[in-house]
Amino acid sequence: MRKSARGRPIYSLERLLGAQGPGIRKDPRFAELESMLRGSARLRAARLNRRAYALLDEPRLELRNLANFIDTYRVPDSPFFKLFLSIKWDRRASLAGARRDREARIAAIATGFPPGARGLIDYLEAAERRSNSAAPLWREELRPGTLKRAREMAAFGASEWIDFLEDYIERLRGSYRRIALADTETLVACMVLECRPDPVTGRLPSKAAIRAQFKRLSKSCHPDLGGDARRFLVISRARDELLR
Repeated sequence: MRKSARGRPIYSLERLLGAQGPGIRKDPRFAELESMLRGSARLRAARLNRRAYALLDEPRLELRNLANFIDTYRVPDSPFFKLFLSIKWDRRASLAGARRDREARIAAIATGFPPGARGLIDYLEAAERRSNSAAPLWREELRPGTLKRAREMAAFGASEWIDFLEDYIERLRGSYRRIALADTETLVACMVLECRPDPVTGRLPSKAAIRAQFKRLSKSCHPDLGGDARRFLVISRARDELLR
C-alpha cells in the first residue's frame, strides 16, 4: 500500500485482487480478472483511495452506479470493474442464500425441542429484551447458531434441559441485576408442565391452567395407566411447586 502526497493510503488493483478470499478466488471468472489486469498498463497504474477501495471490496457499489464511480474516482473505463463487482455481488447473494438455508434447517430442528423448553426459551428471550433489546445472552446461549449446536440441543434429555436452563437463568440474573424473572424453581416447574409464563407481562400461569396442564400430562404417565412413574413424580412436583 502506498500513500498519497497528503499521507493518505492509496491502493492498487493488484492489492484489491490479492486481498480476496478463497470464495472469490474459486470463481471461474476470477482468472479473467487477473488476465485483464496483467494485460492492461492503465489498470496496473490505477490507484484507489480508501473510500473507493471499500466501495469495491465490501462491496457497497451497485453495478448501476458504476459509471459514476469511474467518473468520480478517475479509474480506467474498463470491463474489469463490472466483472469484479459481478463476482462480488454474486458471492454475497450465494452466502446469503446459504445462510437462509442454514437458519431454516436450524429452525426446523428447534421445532423438535420439548414444548416446555421452547416455551421457556421464548419467555427468557422476551425477558432479556426488556432489559437489552439486542438480547446478547439469548443469541449466544439459547439460540442455536449452528446445525451442530441445534442437533446437540435436540438430543438433550429432560434432566439436561433442566440443568442447561437453570444455568442460563442464573447467568441472566448475573448479567441484568434488575431483570424481572420469577425464581428459578418456578420457571423450571413451568417448563416441566409445559405452561410458560406470559412472555409479554411475565405473569405466571393461573392455578386453573396449571391443574389442567397437569391433568393432561398425567394421562400419559400415570403409573395406574401404565405410564412412567418417574415422569409422573416429576410433573407432580412441578405442579406442587407452582400451586404453592
